[in-house]
Amino acid sequence: VIKDGTRFIANRAFYDSHLLTNVTIPSSVTHIGYEAFYGCESIRKINCYALAPPVLGANVFEKVEEPILYVLEESGWLYINTEGWSKFSTYIKK
Repeated sequence: VIKDGTRFIANRAFYDSHLLTNVTIPSSVTHIGYEAFYGCESIRKINCYALAPPVLGANVFEKVEEPILYVLEESGWLYINTEGWSKFSTYIKK
């Protein structure tokens, strides 16, 4: 779980971490740095509470094995239509 109030996830913050299985991104996050989750092959679930999809740096989710992305119902269409986020099987939270 990323601390609420965090606005930017640093470049390579979790690079090649094989221990992550679930990630929770709070609504305060607006940007995710390049390769922040690169190689995190164990991630299976991402909960993102940001209404607007955070801006992604290059290769943020590269080599992440198709996790399920959960987003708020009112912003689901934004994620589905935003480059970088649209690659996930998106599930909407109610």
